[in-house]
Amino acid sequence: MQYSEGLIFVVFIAAMLLLRVRRNSKGQRFSRSRVLRLPLIYLVITAISLFGIPEYAVLLTFALGVVGLLVGLGLGEGISVFTKDSEVYYRRSPIIFSAYIALLLLRYVVYMLYPASITANAIIAALLGLSAGLILGEAFHINRAAVAAGAKSQSGNAAKRQP
Repeated sequence: MQYSEGLIFVVFIAAMLLLRVRRNSKGQRFSRSRVLRLPLIYLVITAISLFGIPEYAVLLTFALGVVGLLVGLGLGEGISVFTKDSEVYYRRSPIIFSAYIALLLLRYVVYMLYPASITANAIIAALLGLSAGLILGEAFHINRAAVAAGAKSQSGNAAKRQP
């Protein structure tokens, strides 16, 4: 990777990180498609990254995906769900968000240091599996909590409307 390409890459990653931090701090309006979009994208990218790597790396990626899912389910309780103007919003878990950012940076460092290495590609695939599992586990918590908060606010509004 040449210097100019590397600089563009770093600027792109920095912009992505700033956008993520902004979204996480303000919260996002809940919709099932929004919550499931990121884990599905990660699962697709992870599946694509499995082509051309050894079988042990595929198994490692799957195992880390399961570990990430279990950790995401455990740590996903750190999310916050709130209503604003009768809309349900959510903020991701700060622990999972931090892990996501750390894994993202680690993947890019490995990619930049060893762009054509099969071992590096296996590490990147495994880290993608772990990230996908973390985010998928968290998405389960977000969906469950947002549906419960939405149900509470809708039933509360329905109770207020009755004479």
